[in-house]
Amino acid sequence: MRKINILLLSLTILSLMNVNYYKNNDNKQLEETTNDTNLVETRKLNDSTSNEEVKISNILKVQYTDEEDGTKSLRFVAGISTLSLDAYFVREEIKTDDNKINMPKKEIQVTSAYTGIQNGNKVSKPSEIFGEEYNYIVAYTLKNIPEEYWFIEINVSLVVNNEISTYRKANVTGAINNYSGILVFSDDHQAVGLDSAVKDTIETVNIPAYYYNITNDEHNLIANENNKDQVKIIDNFRSQTLSVVTIENGIEYITSGAFEKNKSLKTISSFAFSYCTSLTSIIIPDNVTSIGAFAFEECGNLTYVLLSKNLIKIDTKAFYYCNKMIGNIIISKSVATIGDSAFGMCVSLRRIYCEAESKPSGWANKICENLFTTLVFGYKISD
Repeated sequence: MRKINILLLSLTILSLMNVNYYKNNDNKQLEETTNDTNLVETRKLNDSTSNEEVKISNILKVQYTDEEDGTKSLRFVAGISTLSLDAYFVREEIKTDDNKINMPKKEIQVTSAYTGIQNGNKVSKPSEIFGEEYNYIVAYTLKNIPEEYWFIEINVSLVVNNEISTYRKANVTGAINNYSGILVFSDDHQAVGLDSAVKDTIETVNIPAYYYNITNDEHNLIANENNKDQVKIIDNFRSQTLSVVTIENGIEYITSGAFEKNKSLKTISSFAFSYCTSLTSIIIPDNVTSIGAFAFEECGNLTYVLLSKNLIKIDTKAFYYCNKMIGNIIISKSVATIGDSAFGMCVSLRRIYCEAESKPSGWANKICENLFTTLVFGYKISD
C-alpha cells in the first residue's frame, strides 16, 4: 500500500515573498518559494530570543501538485510548535546531465508560517499532519518541473535556530507513486485496487501504469527509474466518494464492475482510456459530467458508447480515431462544451443525435471531420 500525495517545488526570491527564478538553457523557469497558493492563513515568525520551547517535526512531508502546463511541483513541509524561531531551508545543488537545469545550492529564509494546507476541497491542519503539538507549518516549494526531470533527486534541509532540524531527499516520481494508504497491489504488482480501509474517503486517485520500487523513510522518498513493474489490470475501485480518476497509459484490462456504484464519479480524465484497443463498449454513468481530452483516443475496437445524460463537457479529441464506432451517439442538452475533433476520424459513425435545438456556442466548429457523419439537432431523449 502506498499513498498518493500532493507535491509542489519551485524557485523564486522576491524580498517580500522569499521567491527566486532560475532560467535554464531553454528559457524555462523553475521557481522556488516558501509561500505558495496552497498554504493558508499566514503567520509571521517572531524573534527567536523567546524562551518558549520549540518543537520541530522529525520528518519533512513531501507533496506533489499538477500544474496546468503538464509540469509537476514539489512541496517539502515541516510542523512547528511556535512562531518564535529563526528558520531557513537549504536546497542542495540541482544539476541535470544535460545542464538544462543548473541551480547552485541555496539558502531560503523563512519569514512566515501557516495554519493549514489546501488539499482539494479540504484544508489539512498541522495537528492532523504531524500531531497535536504542532500548531503551524513551514514549507519549501519547487515548481514547474518538466516530466523529463521527474527522477532528479531534490535534497532539502530545514535549519531552525542555527541547527539542522530535519532533511529529506525526494523526486517527483517517488511522490506521485507514494501509494501507501491508498492503493493495494497484487503480489506481482500487475493488478491494482483501492485499499478497502480508505475506499470511501478518497475523492481523487491516479492509477499508475508502473509500480516503482521506492525508498521511503524519514529521509528519502526516491523512486528508482530502473526498478519497476508494469501495472496491467485495474481491479476494485468501488467507492462512494471517488469523483476524479486518472489512468496512466499502459493499463491493459479493467475487470468487470471495477468502478461499480461509484455515485460520486464526475470526471473521466485526459488520456484515461486512450489506446485501449481491446475496449469494445462503454456506458458512462449519469453522474459523470466531464470527459477529458483524448480520453478514448484510438480505442480501435470501440463500437458502442452511451454518454451520461448530465454531461457538461467533452474535451478535444475525446473519441478521436475510434474508427469502428458504429452506433449512434446521443448528446444531451446539458453539454455546453465540445472540443475540436471530439469525434474526429470516427469514420464508421453515421449520426450524432443532439438534444439541443441548434449548435451551442461552446461547441467547436469541427467536432467531427467525417464526410458521412451527420449532426441531428432537436433530438428527444427518452427517460
